[in-house]
Amino acid sequence: MEPLWDIVFPFCCDLTIDVDFSKTRRALVVSAIGGITNELISCINTAKTGSDEYISRIEEVIKRHSKVVIDLFHSEAEKAITFMSHLNQDKNELLALLHAIKISKTCPKALWDIICGYGELWSSRICANYLTYKEKKLAVEYLDARDVIIVEDLKMGKSVVWDVSQQKMDSWLLKTESKNLDIVVVPGFIASSRDGQPTTLDRNSSDVSATIIAALLKAQSCYIWTDVDGVFSANPKFAKNTVLLETLSYKEALELSYFGARVLHPNAISPCMNLKIPLYIRNTFNVNCPGTKISENENAPPSLVVGAKGFSTIDSISLLSVEGAGMVGVPGVAARIFGALKDEGVNAILITQGSSEQSVTVAITESQAEIAKKILDKEFYREIEIGFIQAIGYLNGCAILACVGDSMIHAPGIAGKVCSSLGNAGINILAIAQGSSQRNISIVIKASDQQEAVQVVHNAFYSYLIEKPRVVLALLGPGNVGSALLKQIASYNTRFPINPIHVKAIVRSKRMYIGETPLDISHWEENFEKHAVPTDLTKVEEVLSREKLISSIAFVDCTSAEQTASKYLHWLKYGFNIVAANKKFFSGTITDYEALKTALGERDVQCFYEATVGAGLPYGTFKKYG
Repeated sequence: MEPLWDIVFPFCCDLTIDVDFSKTRRALVVSAIGGITNELISCINTAKTGSDEYISRIEEVIKRHSKVVIDLFHSEAEKAITFMSHLNQDKNELLALLHAIKISKTCPKALWDIICGYGELWSSRICANYLTYKEKKLAVEYLDARDVIIVEDLKMGKSVVWDVSQQKMDSWLLKTESKNLDIVVVPGFIASSRDGQPTTLDRNSSDVSATIIAALLKAQSCYIWTDVDGVFSANPKFAKNTVLLETLSYKEALELSYFGARVLHPNAISPCMNLKIPLYIRNTFNVNCPGTKISENENAPPSLVVGAKGFSTIDSISLLSVEGAGMVGVPGVAARIFGALKDEGVNAILITQGSSEQSVTVAITESQAEIAKKILDKEFYREIEIGFIQAIGYLNGCAILACVGDSMIHAPGIAGKVCSSLGNAGINILAIAQGSSQRNISIVIKASDQQEAVQVVHNAFYSYLIEKPRVVLALLGPGNVGSALLKQIASYNTRFPINPIHVKAIVRSKRMYIGETPLDISHWEENFEKHAVPTDLTKVEEVLSREKLISSIAFVDCTSAEQTASKYLHWLKYGFNIVAANKKFFSGTITDYEALKTALGERDVQCFYEATVGAGLPYGTFKKYG
């Protein structure tokens, strides 16, 4: 029996080709050197304007590849010279194609595909030649992906013609069988149409090429080498305490990749899923990290997390809505909405409709919002005119948060956990959808809430990773009462150093002592004189808000100033707790008191106050009637 194939897709920042070939036969699917495809597209756009600037830019592209060739073949000058002569031939062909674009000021799709595919052709040929030179004991062969990957354009995008592609791969394997190949190098991104014309897959889809080749070779595994350790529970830029997900099911990976987890192209999963080929995400720059395994997940170790396993987001979303009492009970309204949008190429990312049938909400990309509204205004102009539909509008500045996990299926309370965590953080849900598979809950929120939303839902499901909540406060008014409190806090911190109270700001009316890290309050008066800056309560809010998701935060007001009391409602609505050593705000108008109760009900915050017993009460009256 012939040894099985492993498919390797190396992350190609300049050219990464150090792979262990000792264990099994390998197919390497290679992407373009970083930035080259973007540069080729830029040359096309420059040529369309009639400018000759593309000439110098192509020269720079060729120089960059020539440098890689010289670096790799420095001890084999003849090989380097031969390869660079091929590069110069390609350069002349490219310049001729771009000259045609310059004259016509247009670029047909077929020509665009040919030009944009050069990056992968160059890097894969360099790789194949280098491995032939370096691994002399191994049989290395170059396979042009256009000879075996056949695709066709469908309404849903490029689709592999699997039967034809398999026939071509089988034929190529039969033709090269006598060579007993150890390594095959294949360019990513490029393919051919049914009639043999060169074409390309979607941008950033060389990993799709890798999984297609894996399927055609019936590989035992497929490795995607990238610049991160694998798939994390959330974007580490958005959430603290994220974890590397050791395993994912194919369907979990599909959901996460579609909703913004950019480690893997969404179309890269199905070729491996169909043949149950395990897919590994590994880090080129951290080879000791095991990465993430994507598979059927039948034998995955039990997870500490029950419910949502991963969280990802898409931003630049617009929420398009169609509302009208005339829609109730009328069949075909939704079909007209989606049919009209489809005809103009507007993609619906998320769809919700209330059971009352009075409204349909569709999430689309912001760039398509205005044209989508015009399309629906035209489609329903008669219904709008007679009042059956009251409003068609859109809301920009949105994002979609996806909560994904196989263990969400049939698990009660998951949606409640997500929604309550967002509600407690004061994040408003604009729309929500859950598919019948139950492994994805998608929520539309304001884009400005995106980072905080990811953190709070991540905290809700990965609570075992969260540090014990800290108490962080800003003290307003370090007079007699405030100074005594600081002394008590310093004493407490000495006795309980494991869980101290962190003071981030000490504020007087004109000056304040503030820090991103906890202040040294054991000598606060001395430090205040050295480090005080002009008082700015907005700055204090900013410093405290950075702790909001992992700490209990409070403004402690030891003043009796109207200026600080007037801020209470704002601070409560923003998620800060209030502790007041006065009754200034609480003895005000009934309107303020009602607003206070409303704010406390809307947010998971508390408000405490104390005053001297009997202060402000009509003591003389009590005495008279005592």
